[in-house]
Amino acid sequence: MNLRQRRAERTKARKQPTGYLERMFAYQLHRGLTRGAVHFMTIRHDRWCGIYRGEGCNCVPDMSCRREDGTEIDVIHADGSVTTTRVC
Repeated sequence: MNLRQRRAERTKARKQPTGYLERMFAYQLHRGLTRGAVHFMTIRHDRWCGIYRGEGCNCVPDMSCRREDGTEIDVIHADGSVTTTRVC
């Protein structure tokens, strides 16, 4: 790989988002969250993530959403799939 190709790869890697914001907005759109209700979104970044140093996120954080009544928790996986867990 020559210098030009290495620079192109580094630039591409810098511009590639981790996708957690996209996952959050897609979840809000496709899950049918009700207007006027409160949902608690939890995003847990890794300790080494750049977000703690004032940089952009460079990890794939764990995400979950809990409804206001606390009866169900949706876990949003890295591939965008959702698993719902009932809380007693």
